[in-house]
Amino acid sequence: MLSNTEACVRHFQAVQTSVEQGTVTLHDFDAVEEMDIGAAMLLMAQFKRYAGPEKGGAIASRGSVNTTVPRSRAVLRFIASSGVLPHVSWHTRSGGPPKAVRKWRSASGLMKHEINFTVEPEVADRFARHGTHAVYGRRDDASVRKRRAAVYRAILEAMANTNNHASTDKGHEKWWMGMVPLTGGRMAYAFLDLGLGILETARLKWFRQILPPAPEDLLREIMSGRLHSRRSLSATARPYRGLGLPKLAGDLTKGYLSRLVIISNEAVADVGAGTYRKLDGVSFPGTFLYWELNPGLVRQDDARDR
Repeated sequence: MLSNTEACVRHFQAVQTSVEQGTVTLHDFDAVEEMDIGAAMLLMAQFKRYAGPEKGGAIASRGSVNTTVPRSRAVLRFIASSGVLPHVSWHTRSGGPPKAVRKWRSASGLMKHEINFTVEPEVADRFARHGTHAVYGRRDDASVRKRRAAVYRAILEAMANTNNHASTDKGHEKWWMGMVPLTGGRMAYAFLDLGLGILETARLKWFRQILPPAPEDLLREIMSGRLHSRRSLSATARPYRGLGLPKLAGDLTKGYLSRLVIISNEAVADVGAGTYRKLDGVSFPGTFLYWELNPGLVRQDDARDR
């Protein structure tokens, strides 16, 4: 998702179209050697979005999705820890999951994940504490607390964006959140909603129609905070509500977060690198946020304090 965004979006949309048309679709993971948390989140959303209690948790009956077993044990474990296994039809001779898959059914330790509809401060706090403890251990000084607060703010903003900005039906659009450890002691967080997306919210849509900037430029304006001074952008005659997005960029600049990636509608941004670009031939149906915690940044704080 992070390194091959367009291909991931195209695959997601192709599978979604097949399901809605009632055809059988195959996720062929046989040759997949790597999977990042963004791809895992999209996979989770794909299998769970159409599930309902009347289906017993299975994917919607209009179409079915089969999955081949990846040769890569790392990819298999990632898929298992994403929580999608109960919703998967495996493309095997027996029709059921192979032994290798059954072995990883309880592999929940790799990726922590949560699915909900509303703003959940307790969930945000739990994920922030779990991540900072995993990265910084028992250390709980001012440097670590600032980073825990930054993660908490990022999660709450993402939840609020889903509930207030990215859906026409407040409180009914699902969001998916996950966290996974990376090499070097880092922790990756990802947040996904499949609502309208940042650039298609009601408070910005008219602005695009009257003065339509390139999508990547509009996302840059949002992240810089410059749009927030335009009072007329709010339907309530108040400044644009999503003040948390520029705050995330500020936390990145201060070193509280390391790397911040946003994918929404036709734009993708690696905020820390300062790269904003238009997606090539696709539009992402919603918003994807990604950020990391890096133990090295706290060590830099320690060096400055000495």
